[in-house]
Amino acid sequence: MFDKVFLIDSGAKRGAFQMWLDEQLALHLETLLPILGKNVALLRFYAWQPFCISIGYHQSDAVFNRHLLSQDGIDLVRRPTGGRAVFHAEELTYSLVMHTDAPNAVCYTQISLALQIGLAELGIEASLQRQQPNFRMRYAQAESVPCFTASARDELEVKGKKIIGSAQRRYGQTLLQHGSILLSPKHLEMTRYLNTTPDIQARIAKDLREKTISASELLGRAVSYHEAVQAFRTGFERAWHLPLVPLSEAELLQLLGQSNTVAVH
Repeated sequence: MFDKVFLIDSGAKRGAFQMWLDEQLALHLETLLPILGKNVALLRFYAWQPFCISIGYHQSDAVFNRHLLSQDGIDLVRRPTGGRAVFHAEELTYSLVMHTDAPNAVCYTQISLALQIGLAELGIEASLQRQQPNFRMRYAQAESVPCFTASARDELEVKGKKIIGSAQRRYGQTLLQHGSILLSPKHLEMTRYLNTTPDIQARIAKDLREKTISASELLGRAVSYHEAVQAFRTGFERAWHLPLVPLSEAELLQLLGQSNTVAVH
């Protein structure tokens, strides 16, 4: 699939930075390829500090109570990808940027298989969702605000409940896919920040409880960020049959600066 996959562990940072870096890597991968190699991918793991709600590229931010978010120290950012809102709290986020001619659906499945092995490394048996819901109809409903209330084809579920939510965007021949791996049920607290009636909040909360599950709930213990990083690193290495090459975030930012200079001049 690739000659080399670089692994960047960015750790916990503000959501605005994490989304900026994902987008910059996607926008400038073409100019990074002469430096890193032609057939490479960038796999990044990160978390969110402070906790943050991200909304899809086309989603309105009016559905959230900014005053309450600010009061609780919760950030609100817009993702470069589509989809619906995610409350990023006590999770592991992965991001993949790759140059590929393969169809989006094929890439999605290949990534899901690696994530499935990563879950197995934690002791969680997950299966791929094989049905494609009608998202146009789903998005017309009030309950559609959170991403995790519906599973797309080839997303991972455990006992019929969603544990990882992902989104994609194409930039020419570059594909960005990133997603949230639920380590705890903290994401359920999103409904507190919705700008809607108590009745709709309650319906969305019920929907989230019934349709999502986290690693800690399944294992009966806490799963740390570092444990999850190691498990999913192994998942990608086993699925793609190659060792991941560590690359520090500082090195990556330096290379990104060089590539931008090359692009400008």
